Amino acid sequence: MSANHATRVLCAAVVVQPAFGDVVFRELCVPRVRTLAPWPGIDMVAVARHAAWAIQQRNRRNGVLSAALLAAVASLVFEVAAPGVGVTLACGVVAAATVWALGDQVRFARRAARIVDVDIDPDLGQGLLPAAHEQRLAAVNDTNLLVYGSALDTDPFPGAGQRVNVRLLQSFDIGKPKDDTKPARAFTPSDLLEHLAKRLPSYIPRTNTAESRRARMVLYANGSLLDQVPGLLPDPLGPPLLRAPSSLLRQVADSKGNMLRTYLRVQVIGHSGELVTTFHLAAEVSPVGLSLDLALHVLRPVNGAFYDARRLPRATGSLVWYLFVREWIVVRLVGAWAAGRNRGGRVDGLFRGRERSLLAALPRVLRGSARLAEARTAPRLTRTQRRGAHARDLYGTGMSVREATSYSTELDHNERTDANKHFNDIFTAILKELVSFLESRNIDPYDLLQEKSNIIQNFTTEFHQTINGSYHAGIHANGNISVGGNLQANANNFPNLAQQQQQQQNP
Repeated sequence: MSANHATRVLCAAVVVQPAFGDVVFRELCVPRVRTLAPWPGIDMVAVARHAAWAIQQRNRRNGVLSAALLAAVASLVFEVAAPGVGVTLACGVVAAATVWALGDQVRFARRAARIVDVDIDPDLGQGLLPAAHEQRLAAVNDTNLLVYGSALDTDPFPGAGQRVNVRLLQSFDIGKPKDDTKPARAFTPSDLLEHLAKRLPSYIPRTNTAESRRARMVLYANGSLLDQVPGLLPDPLGPPLLRAPSSLLRQVADSKGNMLRTYLRVQVIGHSGELVTTFHLAAEVSPVGLSLDLALHVLRPVNGAFYDARRLPRATGSLVWYLFVREWIVVRLVGAWAAGRNRGGRVDGLFRGRERSLLAALPRVLRGSARLAEARTAPRLTRTQRRGAHARDLYGTGMSVREATSYSTELDHNERTDANKHFNDIFTAILKELVSFLESRNIDPYDLLQEKSNIIQNFTTEFHQTINGSYHAGIHANGNISVGGNLQANANNFPNLAQQQQQQQNP
């Protein structure tokens, strides 16, 4: 099966944007004792493989450049016996290495362009990650257990996207029989959620704008509770389960704890993985009646800052010139001049402090080798997690990279129209099936029907205000494009997201 558009964009981005590739590698490829937020509509294994392949290939390039640097230094020995020869050989080696490195960048750029224009290579990066870790990544999008940390207590739905609306509907009377000759039949919240999970997908036809639609019960748990709930943490030193047993989902749905709750998740993925609409619904049955907790999220398309591969020239000559100008003239010479100015006028930035400088190749080889080795190690607790019980919170996940790359993007006319349609379909289906379920239990749905128009109006108004408007929730610094305040998409630089991840791991 070919990869969808959103997967191809992110796979191409990790190839042509080194900083983004590093972030994705740390997020997906390095096993950790915590949970991952789902990446709805994205093939996480494909993105992880491409990130690992990019790290490996850049490590190979840095190895060749390091060898060239050592050869250039060694050739200076000839300078003693034959003045001028050693310098000439050294310059020749450096020039050859530079040309080879530019050619290697052209190879990378062609790979990225092919990913966007044609498709991903399913064999690319195969074998770089342990099979068990790939299986875990493949299962993340289908997990029914999501663990969140205290940092997300205000919106404990990692990976779901922007929260559009949260509302607790008033309690509805469920004690009045529809048929007075028969008693109303009692039910539990889990009975209702299971009924909705079976029925709701049938209301949303599978089309090009809704390739995937699904409803299922999911368990949200605060990370500090994992060792208090039997079965969620099989190994105290290892990661939590990906799938909670259905009996636990039912039990939690019917008891409803403070930091452990079962929701029905209804999700529609459309526009080739670019647009995701998600409803979360929890229910409570009490002597007062039936209460419904609804949360609506929208995950927008991938931000245009990650479309570098689209802008690459396709003709070989134009591509070589583009990379030469951008990477070797603008980045090196202009950057070297700026670095020299910052050091009191000494223009030595060509060989010091530059990410692409020749002298930095050897340290980058060592770092790259360490990263690849780290990806093949078993997940283990960090020092912070081992320090005390308070660190159990770090079992929880933060914002997913897919979610971060969608923030601050706007929907075009077609996407906005389809997001509205998905929302209307899901919400209408929920209300219809609520009425149907109550009637099947001989419960008069009068209260629900009386409030139906108000419920729809309240949700619709807030949804339209958010989706049809422009959403910006982040810090705008130095004129950069800020993606949700967690990621700055400018010059392949991603400090905010990296800083957030560091804080989550080492608070």
